[in-house]
Amino acid sequence: MEEQIKNTIDKLIQEWFSKLLSGEINNDILLLENTSTTYISELQSAIRQHKENNVEYIIVDEDKQSTKYTTRTNKNLIYVLSPNKSNTKLLATNLIKHNSFLYIPEKHEFYTNMSKYINKDLKNIGNIKIEKRYLYYIEKMDPFDFIMNSTESQLQDFLRFIIFQGCLSWNSGNKFVLMQNYEIAENDLALLKKGEILTARLAILLYKTTMLDVELSKIYIGKYFRAKIGSKSKTFNIKLLNRLGERIKDTNINMTNHVKNFKAYDLKVNESELNIRIEIAKNLITAFLDNKTLDIDNIGKMTNLPKKEVQILKDKLIQKKALLAMASC
Repeated sequence: MEEQIKNTIDKLIQEWFSKLLSGEINNDILLLENTSTTYISELQSAIRQHKENNVEYIIVDEDKQSTKYTTRTNKNLIYVLSPNKSNTKLLATNLIKHNSFLYIPEKHEFYTNMSKYINKDLKNIGNIKIEKRYLYYIEKMDPFDFIMNSTESQLQDFLRFIIFQGCLSWNSGNKFVLMQNYEIAENDLALLKKGEILTARLAILLYKTTMLDVELSKIYIGKYFRAKIGSKSKTFNIKLLNRLGERIKDTNINMTNHVKNFKAYDLKVNESELNIRIEIAKNLITAFLDNKTLDIDNIGKMTNLPKKEVQILKDKLIQKKALLAMASC
């Protein structure tokens, strides 16, 4: 797996510089570490050896120029991080909000062997198919879409990369908090993918990491997931989990991590949609309440509600009608 990742990022770097040297504009910004005091001049020299006259690019030295380039220009952009990454200004710029960054980690061979990657004579790079962009690019993603369209292992890989290698690891305080959450994420991910229950703490962790913003409040994140799921988070505990039966059977979920009550979203329940279906059922029952041919089976089918629940609604409406009749006498 690690060898495959290395080979892919090698090709992505070569492709990026191949486009630059041929006069094309890369869609992604190249994000580099500042590994030495002479590094930027070495990079410029390596590009100069191969570039054509029409090649336009900008190297942004974060220590000197970061405030000057807060939005994207119509040129190839190389962003060189400050040596002290805990003070990076990148996360506060508009660049991070609207662009994707091809990130070359500090220990990559590129920094000691640029000629392998910056060479206009490179051939057969070919089309690179990437299934997991989040292992190579730092970019914002829609949290809910990413959660719903990713497997358990993909979510684990993403969290491992963004917390331990990606930009959220650059501030030691943020990294400590995120690492604490990562330690319990494995258990919560099993509950999510096998039981369709998203714990509030995992929702917060995935929101902050996909949106690249560790400062967002729990209230703001809660509103986002409520709108997406159609339900508020509920209080869960072991007893409630056990009642779910088949949904968490054979998931190997460690219940010791859920000894106390915890907040979570049941992804199988959309309260907004359910309330609408109940209201439709009420209206149908009310319209045909005096009709002896009222068929609760058909109402159940039309509203996708259990027959038992439709019967309860009917009984309540009959009782309410009787009470109103008595009150009017």
